[in-house]
Formats: sequence, C-alpha cells, structure tokens
Amino acid sequence: MRRFHVPGQYEPGQKVCLTGSEARHAIRVLRLGPGDAIEILDGVGNRSVARIEKAEADRVTALVTETLLAPPPALSVTLALAFLKSDKMDFVVNSATQLGISAFVPFEAKRSVARPNAEKTDSRIKRWERIAREAVKQCGLSVTPRIERPVDLEALCSMGRDFDFALAFWEEDKTPLSAVAPQNPPKSVLVVIGPEGGLTESEIEGMKDAGFKSASLGPRIMRAETAAVSALVLVQYLFGDLRGRS
Repeated sequence: MRRFHVPGQYEPGQKVCLTGSEARHAIRVLRLGPGDAIEILDGVGNRSVARIEKAEADRVTALVTETLLAPPPALSVTLALAFLKSDKMDFVVNSATQLGISAFVPFEAKRSVARPNAEKTDSRIKRWERIAREAVKQCGLSVTPRIERPVDLEALCSMGRDFDFALAFWEEDKTPLSAVAPQNPPKSVLVVIGPEGGLTESEIEGMKDAGFKSASLGPRIMRAETAAVSALVLVQYLFGDLRGRS
C-alpha cells in the first residue's frame, strides 16, 4: 500500500486530501485513482488507511476507513552530527531516519569543514525534513524525526542532561561502547558524531565534564557519515529495536 504524509489526525469516515507534490506523485507517477487504498502518515505516530474517491490534477480526496496507532519506540535516539558537506548531511538524515532516530541536531565543531549559514538554515532544515519524510514512507515507519536548528558545542553539552545516556564517539578513544554502557537499558540516548577531521580533545573533555561518555567505533578510521550510521546501528542493537532476541 502506498504511503503519503499528511499532517493531522483522522478518524474513520473523515475525508483526507492530498495536494501539491503528494497529489502529483499519486496521480502522475503511481497512477492511483478512485477505489485504490492508500496509507496516510501524520509524522507523529498515527497511521490511517483511506480509499481514494476522487483524483484530480493536483488534488486527491480519500475516505478514511481505518486508523492505526503505532506503539511508541522502546528507545528514543537523537543524533547530533557536526556539520558536513551538504550531500553528506543529506545522506545521514536519510539513513538515520531509516534507523529510527527521534531527532536530528546539527552542530558546529572546531574542525567542521562546512559551517552553518544563517541565510540558508531555514532552507536546509526544510530540505532535511523532506528527506526524513520520504525515508519514513520508504521504510514503513510512523514517526518522522524532528529536525532541530543548529547549535554550538555549549548548547549541545547542555542538551546531554535531558537524556538517560549521552555518548560521543571519538576515533582517539579505545574504549568499547559495552564498557561505558549503563547497566539499566536507557530510554533515551544522545549520540554525537564529529566532523571529517574529528572532534578535538578539548571538545571531548568538555562533553565529559557535562556528563557525556566517550567510546570507540573500533580500529577503523571511518568517514563521518559512515561513523554516524555505524554508531546508530550499534546503539539500536544494544538498547533498541535491533537488539538480539534469545
């Protein structure tokens, strides 16, 4: 069943409308029409099944037949990523969404090659939100991650207090994640990944002073975007919905 993103909660018997790019995709690309069933995602966990009643040039009207409420995730993961080049940021937002993050926070590190541009911030956030919505539809998730505005390191350190477990992966660290993981499975985790040149020692020390733990991703020196994906897989495997079952 094809999925579409439409904000708002809908009950059986209500009408829902696809407009703009969602409507054009449904009609011109997917060739959907009256009688076809579609799935509506509101981005915050609610899903509805609807049947198309009318398909016009830039508008699709459907009748909601069923509402499904997805259970909340066992683990809420926020990814904080130092600014990378634009295409690499896009890749990480897409991949991290597929891996079930709840929020994405870009931040400026000392060695960031790319820097936040105030004039482009809004357009970048909108772009990342669009990428996240498409990834949610692609992999059958119900919740679209929040895309936060860029922060500096001081603000990032302050954020760590809001999580059960705040963790920075650092290529200079030799400590495995298992050695610093909390005994009780956390409900919320903040994962920090540095830029292409890595986080500096002073940045790591600042995070540790704020209560963060640091750990290694192993003996390999990875690209920042690869490290982000690897870190999320590891965290989800240890604490989240990729955890091995006996």
